Order: sequence, then structure tokens, then C-alpha cells
Amino acid sequence: MRKNTDGFRYIHMVSFSLLNSSILSCIIYSTKNFSDFIRKKKLYNMSNLQSTIYNLIQYFFQNIIPSIVVSLLASWIFWSCSFKLSLTKVIFSKYLAKPDDTLTDNRKSYGYRFRFANIGRRDLIELTVTIKFIIPDGTRDHILVPEISNSGKQAFMTFLPGRRTHKKYGRSNVRTMTFYPSESMIHELSKKKYSQKIRKLAKKGTLQFKDLFDEYGEKLTIRIYVYGNDKVTGARRMFESHAYTMYDIKEGDFIGAKKIRIPHWRSMETKQSSISQINRKYNV
Repeated sequence: MRKNTDGFRYIHMVSFSLLNSSILSCIIYSTKNFSDFIRKKKLYNMSNLQSTIYNLIQYFFQNIIPSIVVSLLASWIFWSCSFKLSLTKVIFSKYLAKPDDTLTDNRKSYGYRFRFANIGRRDLIELTVTIKFIIPDGTRDHILVPEISNSGKQAFMTFLPGRRTHKKYGRSNVRTMTFYPSESMIHELSKKKYSQKIRKLAKKGTLQFKDLFDEYGEKLTIRIYVYGNDKVTGARRMFESHAYTMYDIKEGDFIGAKKIRIPHWRSMETKQSSISQINRKYNV
């Protein structure tokens, strides 16, 4: 897979070099024509200054400006095809799941699970995921970063298949992950700028995400960020979830990824619903 990726990046680099070469050739061609224009019009003879200036301005608007516009337009089209029109698209589940099997001897706090899927045609590689708890505090926000772990049911890889790979090879284009309070998060919440209740629980090491929602209510939001490279162009993109609040956390666990069927020709709302199904057999 890495070898193929390097090959695609090589093609992308060569294409970009060819584009730059064509732009440079366009400029050189315009410059050569300008020299011929000078000789033809005998503009080196400065006896009629007004006519010389008029001819120079006329040549500039008839030749130089169109060349610059064409070059910029070609660059914009190439950039759009590489980045803006990348055939990758990540959607996130509507809810966060709170299953009871996340509380173990090693984990003293319940974890929350989230799910996302690549519904674009092309694969994503070199994935990284970041989660932010955002607590508004007047004119500024406090940002907390939890620890991310596998769900235990599905190994998380840095490769996320697109719709085409999923259909052709049967590789799941859905990922499920769990996050817990991290050590840095606990350390941050033990500072004086937070309430006494939160500081006390943080110092004791018994802080739960639920305690944060009990303290800050719907003002506390969670956002998930997925970063990945288009396997073909190598263009790196960021996909951001909506802001999850206390009302978006459901008790139970997501259904198995193999049971999910994401409808292609349906609305985005329907697609999100298909990866957001929760089995509420747990009572947390």
C-alpha cells in the first residue's frame, strides 16, 4: 500500500511540475513576442513618445494580461482538482455512545465511543484523530484533550477505505473508537480556575465525563477532528464533526460495523443515521 501511495504522489508531483513548466513557457513566449513587437513597431525609436507608450499599453493588455489570467486560471483549476474536489468525504455519527464495558480494572472512568465513515470514492491514508472538550469561560474557551483508544471490536488503522474499495474488496469504511479522560486532562481540571467539585474529583482520580456535563451542562461541547490524505493526490484534509452536547450522548453501544449499510443515493441525514444506530441493551 505504501508503494502505491508513493507512486501516486510521484504522479502528482510530476503533474505539478508540468503545470509550472507550461506557465513558465507561456511567460517566455509572451516575452519573446514582446521583443518581436518592439522591433516591428520600432519602439526603440523614442522620437514619438506618446505613440510608443500607447503601443506598449496596448500590447500589455492584449498579450501580457491574458497570459497571466490563463496561467492563474490553470493553477486554480489544478489546485481545485487536488484539494477542493478531492473525492473523500468523512461523516460522523449523530451521537456518542456510552457502553458499560469501557469501565475496567485499568480504566476507572467510563469512556465514550464515536463512529465515523468515509463515504467518498477514494481512500484516506495516514489518519490522525483529535478530540476536544470545549468549556466556554467568558471571553475565552478552555480546551481539554482526552485519550483515544480502540473500541476493542475493530482495530483502528491509518487506512480508511473509500466507497469503491469497500464495495470491491469488502473492507469496512467505518471506524469506531473510544476516548477516556487523559492524564493531561485530569491535571488541567485540578487547577483553581475550575470549580471545587471538579478539582476534588480530578485530584482523587475518580472524575467521569458525566461530572463535567453535570457541572457545565449544555455549554460543554465535544468536537472530533479527523485528518487524512487523499490516497491519489496526497492532499491532506481535515474533517470536523458537529458539536456534541450532553443531549447527544446515548447509553448503550453502536451496532456492529458489519451490519451497517450506508445508502449512497440518500440524504446526508440518512447516511449519518445509518452509522449512528445504538443497541441499548446496556443500562449504565
